[in-house]
Amino acid sequence: MVWAKKAQAGAAVLVVLIALLIVLYVLFLPPDQRAILLGEDTPSQPGQPGVPPVTPGTPSMQVLYSTQPTIITPRGPEQRNLPVFTIRTVTSGNVLSERSGVVVERSVFHQDTQPMTFSLPEGAENVYLSYIVRDSKGALRIRLNDQVIYDSVVSQRQPSPLRLPTNLLEEHNELEFSVSSVGFRFWDTNRYALSEVRITGDVTSSEFADYTQRVVVRDKESVDAAQLVFVAECQEPAGRLVARLNGQTVYSGVPECGFPISVDLGISRINEDENTLTWSVDAGQYTIYDASFIIHRTPELALDSFIISQELYNRVISEGKNFHMRLTFQEPGAQGVVRVNNEELAFRTNRLAFTAPITSYVRPGQNMVSVLESNPHVVAMEVLYG
Repeated sequence: MVWAKKAQAGAAVLVVLIALLIVLYVLFLPPDQRAILLGEDTPSQPGQPGVPPVTPGTPSMQVLYSTQPTIITPRGPEQRNLPVFTIRTVTSGNVLSERSGVVVERSVFHQDTQPMTFSLPEGAENVYLSYIVRDSKGALRIRLNDQVIYDSVVSQRQPSPLRLPTNLLEEHNELEFSVSSVGFRFWDTNRYALSEVRITGDVTSSEFADYTQRVVVRDKESVDAAQLVFVAECQEPAGRLVARLNGQTVYSGVPECGFPISVDLGISRINEDENTLTWSVDAGQYTIYDASFIIHRTPELALDSFIISQELYNRVISEGKNFHMRLTFQEPGAQGVVRVNNEELAFRTNRLAFTAPITSYVRPGQNMVSVLESNPHVVAMEVLYG
């Protein structure tokens, strides 16, 4: 029984000592903190006229500026998908000129020649002369634009077509048929009778070799970069593919078929509003798919500003104090970058708020501040001093 009474007395003494320590702790707190703890009003209560508010937890720091910064979602690339299309050239064998018959004779007293004219269309190649021999005696002579290209006896009824030399061909051409001299056989006559005389050539048509698309670009001043991306499916043989933006060549070459191709476009080549994209091929066939016009814009910045008077700035510096910035986030744990007067300050914290000195970043007068990036979002931004 005596032991129990002693234990009760010891516990009572311990309770009294704890209560005394709590009272002493409250008495020695700074007045503003004691007022907050006890729920009392103080002259430094936020909102009182002429007295700057005091930030809880930092009794020596006073708030100069407070705002909820605007959070702008970063701009992603703008992708304008272009339709699939095919461009090609078509090469076919065409009859450039023909005559049902040509007869040339030559004797001692007579010489007969026969001309045959033809025009060469653009893109024509592999030009040949063909004919059937009905009657022959002597050597057949053929001139192309006054140059002898054939002088020989034709022994076959349907000889192989004669290819006309490319270096002698012009836009407008003339063939001349004649026969060789009889020589000392003054009583004789050399003669050639030809039928189904034709000049043929491979003519490439460019009717479907061009394709035009239009892309509209608004607010060109904010465009930071642009690309043209496409994939070319080829049909061999494939020639040179050319892409032009507003008349200026942005791509020219033989693409690697089936692989994406990316072309950087100069900003100076882009027009405000409508832009013309023209594709062409000089030979073969291309199908262009997965084509897109991609635009990158300069990120938008949410700018805020605060003013530091010359008097306040001088006082803070002379007293050896600092200006601080405090950022409060949606949830604990954040990282990002804030810009103060074009100086970037990176932050990373596991807490709900981040505070850092910015004395070296600020100046008397107007100061600009913006949140470049933050994850999670900043819900409050304060500038403090003290």
